[in-house]
Amino acid sequence: MPMKLLAELAQAPLPRAFEDLDDIEKIRVLKAHGHVEANVPTWRFGFPIEPATVHAITALGRRALGDA
Repeated sequence: MPMKLLAELAQAPLPRAFEDLDDIEKIRVLKAHGHVEANVPTWRFGFPIEPATVHAITALGRRALGDA
């Protein structure tokens, strides 16, 4: 679930890179909803070319976690 990953990110040092396909998809969803600032790779043939990197949790993301 993306919100579980968001909670993990709130406790981790950023930036943080992810190579796992499930994590990359969760980051894509979090970014689309404005919860994180991240670089999400382009998909080719069903796989990303590079890792996704989360740079920051946005104010909206912090509110979603109940931190603000």
